[in-house]
This record gives sequence, C-alpha cells and structure tokens, in this order.
Amino acid sequence: MAQRTLDEYLEDVTELVDMSREYERMPKGAPRNLMHMIHLHAAKMQAEMEKGAYQRKKSREYKAKKRRLSTGADVPLWGE
Repeated sequence: MAQRTLDEYLEDVTELVDMSREYERMPKGAPRNLMHMIHLHAAKMQAEMEKGAYQRKKSREYKAKKRRLSTGADVPLWGE
C-alpha cells in the first residue's frame, strides 16, 4: 500500500470540516455539542496542515523541473 502524503490527509480533513459545519442546523443538545467540538478540532488540524502546503507545492514543482531537465526533455538538441 502506498504511503499517503500530507496533502492527501489535508483533503480529508477539509472534507471533514465541511461536513461538520452542518452542526449549526442540528437541534440543541449533546449531538450538536459533539459535532461542534469535532468542527473546532478539525478546523484547527486543517489550519496546522495548511501551514506548509505552499512550501510542499513549490518543492514538488522544483523536483519535477529538475527531473525534466535531467532527462533533456526541455533542452533543444541543436541550440535553437
């Protein structure tokens, strides 16, 4: 089984935050309080995971560019 990346986990947490936002429509009581706590903690996890998302994206792009250049795919053969 392939290892999951932080960005894949971030997608799952973002989906959980969107689903848990429905607590506002629930009637008052224990289930609503539980969903509210899930929403707060999932939003906190999402914020923590998003901190390094830009750096991870830039790192992936840089590594992909280095891979392309090392194969010679972007370099013209005759100096055109």
